[in-house]
Amino acid sequence: MHRLDLCVCLFVIICGIGSATDVAEESLTLKVTNQAQLYTVFNFSVITSYAGAAEGYHYHLFPRNIGNLVKKYSVAEFHLSMTQGLWRYENWGYPDFSAPPGAQLWVWFQHGVKDVDAAWRGFANALSGLLCASLNFIGKTETVIPELSFQPEGYLSGENRHYIRYAVLPRENLCTENLTPWLKLLPCGSNNGISRLIDPANLHHSRFLSLGLDFKYTCTEEICTRKRMELSQSVSTVFDLQLGPKNKPDFSIEEVLGRRLKGTCPLASKSLVKFVVPDNVILQPLPTYSDGNLRVYDLVSMKKTGNIKAKWSNAAVSSSDDIPHLLAHCHITGIGQQDGGIRCQIANTASGNVSSTIMQTVPWFLQVYLHTLSVTDQSGKKMEIGDLTFRPAKIRQSPHFIEYRLVVPEKSTVVITMQFTRGFLTWTEHPPDANHGFYIGSTVISVDGQEIGLGREGTQRIYTEIMQVIIPVPDFSMPYNVICLACTVIAIGFGSLHNLTTRIFKKVDPDEADQSLLSRLKGRLSAIKTRIVGQGTPP
Repeated sequence: MHRLDLCVCLFVIICGIGSATDVAEESLTLKVTNQAQLYTVFNFSVITSYAGAAEGYHYHLFPRNIGNLVKKYSVAEFHLSMTQGLWRYENWGYPDFSAPPGAQLWVWFQHGVKDVDAAWRGFANALSGLLCASLNFIGKTETVIPELSFQPEGYLSGENRHYIRYAVLPRENLCTENLTPWLKLLPCGSNNGISRLIDPANLHHSRFLSLGLDFKYTCTEEICTRKRMELSQSVSTVFDLQLGPKNKPDFSIEEVLGRRLKGTCPLASKSLVKFVVPDNVILQPLPTYSDGNLRVYDLVSMKKTGNIKAKWSNAAVSSSDDIPHLLAHCHITGIGQQDGGIRCQIANTASGNVSSTIMQTVPWFLQVYLHTLSVTDQSGKKMEIGDLTFRPAKIRQSPHFIEYRLVVPEKSTVVITMQFTRGFLTWTEHPPDANHGFYIGSTVISVDGQEIGLGREGTQRIYTEIMQVIIPVPDFSMPYNVICLACTVIAIGFGSLHNLTTRIFKKVDPDEADQSLLSRLKGRLSAIKTRIVGQGTPP
């Protein structure tokens, strides 16, 4: 009996040691943009030991449902974003977490997966059910295999492009039903700490809202002998600030987010609130420490937390430091419903050349012509592109895929154009709002962060607008008209034929015909009339 108790105690101790490797951190960053708007970023991360969690089937702070999905489908890393609205680079600068409008998912699978497409479909469907999203609509016609873009961000033994899949759903909307299961993945849920400030109803009143979920393996040593699992969750929003007296955009956390800070998450080892504000901004209470425009509140060391207010000592002044050096915009060209094109404009205001990788996917029902691809500078001179990859679409099987490298010269503008022809869809392939049109996903431009003045290493992705295209739509009222006409013709023709074939015709004597009910009724009425007229006549 004592030996059994000793084994149980040892097992509990071992499990406790394994769970102690879990580290949870949370932070909230608030940054005032040049347009009197507030950019807020909620970031939550959980780092755990791979050996203690995935292999031992024991989870402490790391969400078990994510761990089961990663293990079942042999996922090396995945990145999911669901965004409502368009990020305005000219007004807000570069975001901390870049994401296109709609839903975006890209996954690296472990080497050795036999059927990557089956694992991709299964993982997308499982993630769709987990987050109450429409990721189950990701199929062959939305999936591509990038050749240059979307490099692995975590540890991956060897880079084989056969094991990466990418898809985007431009029309996917972000709802509160997506945020609720997302919050349940946090160690403290939405009950304590910074996550308590996330009010789903309040977030949907913002100009921009993006939800992120990223998983990857990391290593702390050069020769990776023990991998760790890292899950990062983020919420990015942009709120409008109300200008007070003398155009001062004073605000507080409670005014913007609708809730107050109350304590920290007891499971988080680090809980920070960061303000990126100009020097003429006074914060109350005073921050824990400051570093230039960065003011930091360490909630773990603070005895009391509550509302944090930001007040301007003088009128807010716009700064040109946050204006991005590289901007990109795309739109549809052409008139009518037959021919069209895509025109993208990339502007580089930096004092040096910027090397970029451009990727574009086009739906299969738009017939893209590669020979019409043109890349010119602002003077109209053609420019060279490198490492061009073009995969033409297969009808109802795969989209068009175009990817290449391009060097954008300093202080110049590059124009990229490409022509296409609209195809036809069967009437069952149109959505319920067919006249609304279809969407082409954002063009993805990948650049080095240091080349565009971000001051940090790593790849920065720039997403353009999604493009709406109208394709020929059939007359959906025609089936109704045909049904009405056919029913009318059948009713008239079949009714007459039915009467002729089912009625019995008999020869009737004319004298007997006058003895019908109607004739007798007429006779009585005539007699009554005669009697009345006769009584009224004077003798």
